[in-house]
Amino acid sequence: MSEKKISHVQGKGCLSHNNRTFIPKNTNPDRRCYNSYFIQENIADSYDKLFGKAVDEYNSKQKRSDRKIKGSYFEHLFHHAPCSTVLESPNGQKSFYEDVVQIGTKDDTGSGSDDGERARFVLIDYMEDFQRRNPNFYVFNAVLHMDEATPHLHIDYIPIGHYDRGLSVQNGLAQALFEMGYGKGKDAINRWRKAEREELRKICEIRGLHIADEDKGRGFSYSCEEYKEYKETINGYEKKVSELEVKVRELSADIETKSSEVSDLNDRKTVLQNEVESLTAGKELAEISEIKTVKMPLHKLMIDESEISGIENLKKSVSAKAEELSAREKNLDIREERLSESKEQLVIRESRIAEKEQELDERQKEIAEHNEYAKHNSYKAFVKDSEIDPLFQRAKKTLEEAEKMKYEQEHMTELLQKYKSSNEHLMADLAQSRRTEKEIRTEFSYQKKQAAKEIEKLRAASEESSEEYKKEISELSEKLESANALNSSLSETNKTLSGENEKLTKNNKWLNGLIDTLYEIGRFICSKLKIDFDRIVDKRLDGYSLNYIFGNNGRER
Repeated sequence: MSEKKISHVQGKGCLSHNNRTFIPKNTNPDRRCYNSYFIQENIADSYDKLFGKAVDEYNSKQKRSDRKIKGSYFEHLFHHAPCSTVLESPNGQKSFYEDVVQIGTKDDTGSGSDDGERARFVLIDYMEDFQRRNPNFYVFNAVLHMDEATPHLHIDYIPIGHYDRGLSVQNGLAQALFEMGYGKGKDAINRWRKAEREELRKICEIRGLHIADEDKGRGFSYSCEEYKEYKETINGYEKKVSELEVKVRELSADIETKSSEVSDLNDRKTVLQNEVESLTAGKELAEISEIKTVKMPLHKLMIDESEISGIENLKKSVSAKAEELSAREKNLDIREERLSESKEQLVIRESRIAEKEQELDERQKEIAEHNEYAKHNSYKAFVKDSEIDPLFQRAKKTLEEAEKMKYEQEHMTELLQKYKSSNEHLMADLAQSRRTEKEIRTEFSYQKKQAAKEIEKLRAASEESSEEYKKEISELSEKLESANALNSSLSETNKTLSGENEKLTKNNKWLNGLIDTLYEIGRFICSKLKIDFDRIVDKRLDGYSLNYIFGNNGRER
């Protein structure tokens, strides 16, 4: 009997897959009847059962309505209705967690084999005691799949943590692990999985399944889906490595081409230096002849004046040519320095490319080793994350450096092309710059004169406009003074009218009092004479009015 390996990993968490709401393609319909369903509880009911009482207690303590939890605790955390897939809150909490437990592979513990049946009973025993061992992991869904290639167990649970602040009971994986005695930090989940694998190992030994020792330094096992993703990633990086090799070969060919161009430029430089030396020698001969003619009196020379002028012109042309060659020699020295720097950079690039080729060889060896190990375990990839990630990072870094080298190589190519064209345009630019300098000086003097004229015009215009502004300001000041005087006279008139109005108001009050007195006297007299005073006088809001006492037919009785 071969030794088996235990796989205890975190699953994706898909209840519709676990409960066979839909039928995957990799299942055997004839073996579906052997699947075991330990518990199938609606996740919404599970949340109400676990956190409903704590939510009610929390809301009863809140005095402000905006601090209360409205709706279910699930929707409060994940802003989504309960569903069959894992949701993640903004705080990193997950709606539920899943662990996939498997023993062996399809080759040594396949469904339907003797060892597969032993593994089935081992997983059943493991699951029946799971809730007792992990009281803070509430299992609401657990299924044993026997219709796939290898028996495996899906355990879906909600972590329960108890807190002093906020809700007394909350969804919290770290707190749940701490309360179960696995400590705090990132390694708490690893310690829990190690303990669970040890428990599973004990059950396997009781059932007659021999479990191999875990590889030293081995990380977590991968599920079938994760293994497929790992293989796809490895293939992708192998393709990138092959592309990098092609780029390295192309860069090497470019470096050889640029090296040949640099050697050609050095040859041209040697030719130009020889030309400069020959012309310098001619210049020295001309200077010697010049010295001799200066020292020799003219009346002692047996030379015609036309020959003397020709010699002078020749000296001038040689001097100009010497200056030109001196300038070209300086430019060549500068170009020589730049070419030497470029050559050093090319040497550095070549060394870097050699290093990259060596690194690529090492990466290929590592990838070949990983592939060999993956073939040995075709269904599960027991590869440590810390071994895979550096490989991917180094391949990515190599790709970036190759792109950078390509960019630098293109830049050097452009630089060499500029060196080639600069020598041709140097003299033309010098002549053009001299002509341009003369034109600029002429234009500057002309613009300076025009600017002086414009300044004089502006100065005269500003003096005229200032006089007009002074006149307008004086007129506005006079108008303002007259307006102030008119305003003061109107204020005095207003005061006088206010006094007259007060007097009229007092007189009006006095007259109204007098009329009221007369009204009372008239009422008294009419009462004595037994006359209906109200028919004679109507009292209105705006005063009194008299009615006719007599009608149309004589005096009213």
